[in-house]
Amino acid sequence: MWRNFRKSLGFPASSEVGALSTVMKALKEKTEEVLGGQHKICEAAASIPRFPALYDEDLYDAFEYIGMDYLQINWDENGSARTYLTYDTQVALAGHNISLCWDYSSANACHADDLPENLDAYLLVTYTSSDLMVSNIAAHTHNLYRTFDKTALRLGLGKDSSLRTSNEEEYWNRVRDAVLEPMKIQPEHMYAPTKLIFVGASVEEDFIAFVESQVQEYLKERNEPRPQTIAQDPMFVQAKGLAELARRRPSLPQPVRPCGGHCKETEPRTFCPAKEAQRTIEGIEL
Repeated sequence: MWRNFRKSLGFPASSEVGALSTVMKALKEKTEEVLGGQHKICEAAASIPRFPALYDEDLYDAFEYIGMDYLQINWDENGSARTYLTYDTQVALAGHNISLCWDYSSANACHADDLPENLDAYLLVTYTSSDLMVSNIAAHTHNLYRTFDKTALRLGLGKDSSLRTSNEEEYWNRVRDAVLEPMKIQPEHMYAPTKLIFVGASVEEDFIAFVESQVQEYLKERNEPRPQTIAQDPMFVQAKGLAELARRRPSLPQPVRPCGGHCKETEPRTFCPAKEAQRTIEGIEL
């Protein structure tokens, strides 16, 4: 009720929504500028890291507050109104063409492959100037819409961490602990990673080499094979993966929830129920 009251007054639904919408609005405006100012972006998909207490309603309300429609990627197989966030772990796999169904036009084409023996694991290492996040992801061979992962988040342990200059040995010890932690959490429910994937603006050769050595040593002690390292295009591969999932989206079941009506409809859309939009703008879909 309080969220709706704030929205009726023209304010963000919450302080969290205000913070999200500020970042999203700046990104939207910068993208429109790069596109030459000829188009207004009114729809977009979004992926998020697995931060604690980042809820789907906050993301939806942030999109609504800046006048955009949120393109849903994941869906509820039971057909309820429940919605799912799209995570950075999923789009990283999609960007490398991992766990994608061969038939992008059908949501159920690859469900027959959703068997325990068709699960693979991937260790995703996200390294930026400020933070380090590591996820051990379990995904079916041809279905990344249902992934499971264990994540270690280390805020302040990025490339520009003050610890790296004040005590380099301690810095790399903490990096090692963060990298290995997701493989140690409930190991009986997770598989040893077959691929080691790097993403983030600060991924460089020395960092890759260090992480590779620690992961290989850990797995060797457990008689597990050496994982394949994938570090191509670490800065943009997740954006490319999200774009690929958005391309597949029209063929997937879509949740029924209110549509913001910010885009002028040129044809029926499965995402939003038919209704008269109170405010429409010309736009392009990214």
